[in-house]
This record gives sequence, C-alpha cells and structure tokens, in this order.
Amino acid sequence: MAAREKHTVKVIGDRNIYLHLSNEAHYDQITKIGKALSSPVRLKILNMLKNTSRSLQEISGILGIPLSSAALHIKTLEDARLIVTESQPGVHGSMRVCTCSIQSFHLETFDADSDSINKTVSVDMVRMGNYKYVLRLYETDEFYDLAADPMETDNRIADPAFAAQIQTMRDRMLQFYMETGDFVPSKMDTR
Repeated sequence: MAAREKHTVKVIGDRNIYLHLSNEAHYDQITKIGKALSSPVRLKILNMLKNTSRSLQEISGILGIPLSSAALHIKTLEDARLIVTESQPGVHGSMRVCTCSIQSFHLETFDADSDSINKTVSVDMVRMGNYKYVLRLYETDEFYDLAADPMETDNRIADPAFAAQIQTMRDRMLQFYMETGDFVPSKMDTR
C-alpha cells in the first residue's frame, strides 16, 4: 500500500463566519450550515479535514462509504462554505482535494442594542472534535462529551476528568476574541 501524500492546508475562504438571526440575508447561509452539521458523517469529514487536506477518494476509503456518497457529503459542506475543494494532478488524471475552510462560526440570536430592558443574551460556543464548550457570562458554563452524550443532557463542566480539555477550549475562545475583536457579552440575561 502506497504511503498517503500529505497535502498542505491552505487558508481559503472565510475562516470565521459571523451570522445574525435578525439579518434575513443570513438565513440561507444559516440553513446551509445547519444542514451541513446535521449529519454525523459530515461531522466526521470536517474533523478529518481540520488539520489535513484529503482527496475525495481518501475520505471515501477512510469512512468506508461509496465515492458517490462521499461526493454528496462534500457538496453539502461546500455549499455551506465549511470546506473548499480544488482539482490537483493525480495518478490517473486529476483528483478533488478537500480542505476545511472554517475555523469558527458565530450565530448571534438576539439584538443587544434593541432591547432596552436588558433581556438580551449572547452565548459563545466552541466545538473541538467530540467536545462542546459553551461560555455563559452570568450562568454556569457548559461542557459536553458529545460522543457519550449526543443529546447534551449531562453538563460535565465541573468534572475534573475534563479539566484539561475545558481549559484548552476556553483558551481557544480567548484566542478567538483576541483575533476577531469580539467580546464577552456584558448584559445579564434576566430570563
């Protein structure tokens, strides 16, 4: 079996996507991202592309799915602008190489400026592999092991077994704030 050729990951497309529910122009993109993230197979594809570009054939082989199914999943991820593909020379002609094009996306659900009675809430979330961390300013943060708890019913934020992973995700969120100029929400959710 031939050794797999490493592909350099290029930064292509929007690395950080910001969407707002109040902006109807964002609805199509929100819907496409929701559809793309609704499939465990597509989540596996995103996970395998986060650090390494891979050909369509590699993705198909690793997941053990037909090439045609892999192509449909790739198309859905492309439509959502979560990955990009490009043709590169292959052994027998050209091959499609897929690259993850997104680092994070932020969905704002409330208008902070329009609510004068201080009832807005902004929640920031980061997902790494099977882990999800939710930052809440005035409430308890949340951390879920999605492999063991896909319905997110068991908040493991205080579990010492996950302390290192939680800290890594908090650090990633802080890095996101510094890179983007985003901020921790300052208004208290009074609901």
